[in-house]
Amino acid sequence: MTHSVSSRDVVVVDSIPPQGLDIEIEAGPLERAAIATRLAVPNVIRLKGAFALALTARGVDVDAAMDAAVTRECVASLEPFEERIFETFRLSFVREGAPQTEVEIDEETPEPLEGDAIDLGEILIQQLSLAMDPYPRKPGARSLATEYAPEAKVSPFAGLKAALEKGSKA
Repeated sequence: MTHSVSSRDVVVVDSIPPQGLDIEIEAGPLERAAIATRLAVPNVIRLKGAFALALTARGVDVDAAMDAAVTRECVASLEPFEERIFETFRLSFVREGAPQTEVEIDEETPEPLEGDAIDLGEILIQQLSLAMDPYPRKPGARSLATEYAPEAKVSPFAGLKAALEKGSKA
């Protein structure tokens, strides 16, 4: 099943069959515009996700693959460029009241399953925000600082230093 990233991307846990559920979603033009605004990027060109949901004794495991392309602004040259992201990830959701064996929080710690549904669109948007480069740099971009910086920094004491050197040679 393929559809847009929207409220239709909410899967009720009790509707997942015992053999699991495979779902593909793709953000349409309006959703991509809203996601771009939310993530403060010029444009979301493409955002697709393929999800495999499996029931477990404690909740639901989600294996997913994300295919995205986002217009970014280079931190060095301020030029726009396309950042492509292909990533796989796994999340585990634990029902409230399920026994917790781990106390330490890390990447493997399960998410609490709040309510009876999982929002796959929200998961995809959050994973995109985590996967984007925090300091995007266009390949081959030259830094504005090196391009427009003065060639040599002149110290305010350079004249005094030259005078002292000239006086010591006399």
